[in-house]
Amino acid sequence: MGLFSKLFGESQAPKTAQAHANVIGRRILVVDPSITIQKVIELTLPGASIVAARDAREADVALRTGPFDLVIAAVALSDRTGYDLCSTIKSSRATPVILLTGTFEAFDENRARQCGADSIVTKPFKSSSLTAEINRLLG
Repeated sequence: MGLFSKLFGESQAPKTAQAHANVIGRRILVVDPSITIQKVIELTLPGASIVAARDAREADVALRTGPFDLVIAAVALSDRTGYDLCSTIKSSRATPVILLTGTFEAFDENRARQCGADSIVTKPFKSSSLTAEINRLLG
């Protein structure tokens, strides 16, 4: 059993062309302190250009390198919250933001709405669920 299936309960990331049609060639920023989560998202989205950041400071630097089609950010970051990062992103661009929250982490749904989050995904997640949310947001 591979790392992906141990973490996410699937034998592999989805491979159908239709499941990934909306991410091919898209630039996606993943902000999560876990390198494992970063890599799992990268494996889940073949064809996308993934830029990874461990915290909001690294995300701020990445955001200055050009536009992103989507941002996936953990709520729990070492230097700011994902809510704060989402607010910063939404104040200057219309980029969709997915907030990642852990099953046992404190999560404030009202705060997520107020900061402009487009979606919330709970870790651990199934790759098909994350892909479905991304496809919905990227249309």
